[in-house]
Amino acid sequence: MAEMLSDRTAPTQPGNLPDASPPALSPSVLCRRLLDGEIEAVAWGHMELMAAFQWRLPLRFKYVVDASWRRWGERFCGYTLRSPSVLAEEDPARVVVVALYHATPVLADIAAFATRHGGLACIPFASLEAMAGTALEEASGGATTESAALLASLAANPGPWPELPLLWRRLACPLVPRAEDARLDLLRHLCERARAAIPAVAPAAAPPPVPRRVCLLIDHLYTGGAERQICNLAVGLKALGWDPVLLSMTPQPAQAAHYRALLDRRGIPCRVAGTPVPPSSPDFVAALAGALPAEALAALWLLPPEAVAKTAAVLLHLRAEPPELLVGYLDWANMAGGLAAVLAGTPRVLLSGRNLAPPHFPHFFAPWAAAMREVYRLVLGFPGVTLSNNSAAGAASYAAWLGLDPAGVAVVPNGLTEEFASLPPPRTPRNPARGKETPGPLVLGVFRLAPEKRPFLFLDILDRLQRERPELRAVVCGGGPLEGAVRAAIRDRGLDGHVMLMGAVTDIAAMMRKATILLHVAEHEGMPNVLLEAQAAGLPMVCTDAGGAAEVVSESQRPFLHAVDDVEGIAASCRRLLDDPALRLEVGRAARRAVRRSFSIRRLAGRTLRAAGLRSAPLHPSSAE
Repeated sequence: MAEMLSDRTAPTQPGNLPDASPPALSPSVLCRRLLDGEIEAVAWGHMELMAAFQWRLPLRFKYVVDASWRRWGERFCGYTLRSPSVLAEEDPARVVVVALYHATPVLADIAAFATRHGGLACIPFASLEAMAGTALEEASGGATTESAALLASLAANPGPWPELPLLWRRLACPLVPRAEDARLDLLRHLCERARAAIPAVAPAAAPPPVPRRVCLLIDHLYTGGAERQICNLAVGLKALGWDPVLLSMTPQPAQAAHYRALLDRRGIPCRVAGTPVPPSSPDFVAALAGALPAEALAALWLLPPEAVAKTAAVLLHLRAEPPELLVGYLDWANMAGGLAAVLAGTPRVLLSGRNLAPPHFPHFFAPWAAAMREVYRLVLGFPGVTLSNNSAAGAASYAAWLGLDPAGVAVVPNGLTEEFASLPPPRTPRNPARGKETPGPLVLGVFRLAPEKRPFLFLDILDRLQRERPELRAVVCGGGPLEGAVRAAIRDRGLDGHVMLMGAVTDIAAMMRKATILLHVAEHEGMPNVLLEAQAAGLPMVCTDAGGAAEVVSESQRPFLHAVDDVEGIAASCRRLLDDPALRLEVGRAARRAVRRSFSIRRLAGRTLRAAGLRSAPLHPSSAE
């Protein structure tokens, strides 16, 4: 979904080929020769999505290479994957490398390798698309939707054939926008046509939406705050008399087992969106052409190949089991789910941001934020589509990013799971006279090992505290991209044996019962689950006023809420709580009472329905509260 509407995000634009490219291979000549079959292309990367790439530009590749040696010998879309070392045997005047990626840093690495091993030119797929678009002759093609269907047939048997350039130019001409914003306009037009055609479709082919059926969509079910909350929402909606289905866009990993168990106990289906055949199959596009109406097929053709499979999978699910409401969690699900719901004519769509807007997280979204903004604005322009966030800070952030009225972005705070809502109150601190039998104080951290969570600041504060209290220990629950660097920092600071990285932990409540305090020093946040859960567990905490953190901190915890740059104040609050067991008990019990009143699954489900413009039914007797 990343580069949804534009090739402008590609790092290498037409005309900026590596210096080692033969002079005769200018961009326009290169494109024409590739389409004519005069020179050959070797593909690199995204083999599992090969069919979608060949739909956009039906080249027959000589072979496919990739740097992952574990995959050599596997077959994708009829090609056997080979080692990149074979490129050294190719003639640079006869072969070019086409990198099947859009905006990603790996493009530079691929181009450098191809230059060193054989002096081959390397072209990002997006650049090749742009060159092909400029090479299209103004010809009278068929209608847009007819072109997409015929291109699907062409993709099933790609050339090079002598007639391929003529066929591709005639069919693709209506689908290749010329103006800067024409792709967005054409996509909007196709969505409008798809929605207008729905009433005319026979009910057997497209059944009407089922009242009170709700599809809850998320990209994946790894251990995390958004994943916990979408499961909470499913439980709450079930208690309100709705029929929820939890749908993920990627296969569910082993870490999702406890989510599935939670939903299974309440009879809530947990599924993975899929297509009739996988996108690594040569029959992928033909299967889509047989399963989707022409308008939807043409809209999918406009998306970058990386987005086609997920959007199509969600669209097929919504057509097969049409819900009254779709709720998307997190940006990738909002992109694919929002477009799919618009194409499917889903009556109500709620796109839920779970943090601040994407520009606050450049390490995740830098190449894609601009295109994401276009997709959000396009989808939110359709009736019945609304936007929410789990904090007022997050809602304001998205509103500013998208140019919306902040009052139009609903705030739906998180809800406590049954596990935390039913925790007993904290106990009186153990008697310190027990001496060696009494373990030292334990500082708990529950966060992803990612830049916005500032794990190195967490270690800085632990280092200070541990020097004063040699018996102090710390446990961090959560994995992430900085795990290796954090482990190295623990060793460098001499904290081995004092700080333990636990990775993903499913029973956070058990960890909180063992901890003395929680320390959370994030720089950017939405509404952190861990702060809500720590208070429900009666665990005192020291945290930063990041994003929506202040919205979940109860009155008794306010003295321990600090500005993100107040390192001295954070350390001082930790000392104060560590040194005063009676204060910890008082703060913990007061916080527990406050959050149990204000953050329930009942409120989460009801607020979600109201944000989507729907009324909630009276809550059935249930333990979900």
